[in-house]
Amino acid sequence: MTNIKERSTPKKGPAAKKPPPVKPLPDDVLRIISVQAKLMTGRELADKLGVSTSAVSQAVNNKFVGNVDRFCLRVRGVFAGDSVTCPVLGTLTTKLCLEQQGKPIAYTNPVRVQVQRACKTCPHHQRNQPPQGGEPHDQ
Repeated sequence: MTNIKERSTPKKGPAAKKPPPVKPLPDDVLRIISVQAKLMTGRELADKLGVSTSAVSQAVNNKFVGNVDRFCLRVRGVFAGDSVTCPVLGTLTTKLCLEQQGKPIAYTNPVRVQVQRACKTCPHHQRNQPPQGGEPHDQ
């Protein structure tokens, strides 16, 4: 027979995991997100930024747990007009730059090959950025 105390002990495993820490967003990004959230639905805002609706909801409620630097680059690229200069593609918004970084190499497309090679040494590439919490590059 099982003792009642044995059954009431907390279980360890996936249910016992701690939630990820909330990371504060910069004031300018919070302002932009709150204004845009009033002008469009969360789904429209998520589509425009290229993120999930839950990421938008977390940002609007100031409970963001994702990559703050990447999210800020997307918001500033779409709504504040932040841009970078790519040696292959020219001037891009920071959102388009992030999208290009995420695309797989396509050896059948010479431009994609050039972009992939240029990204390896580009100061705007995410892997060449300072640790999270550092200032993003602007140009």
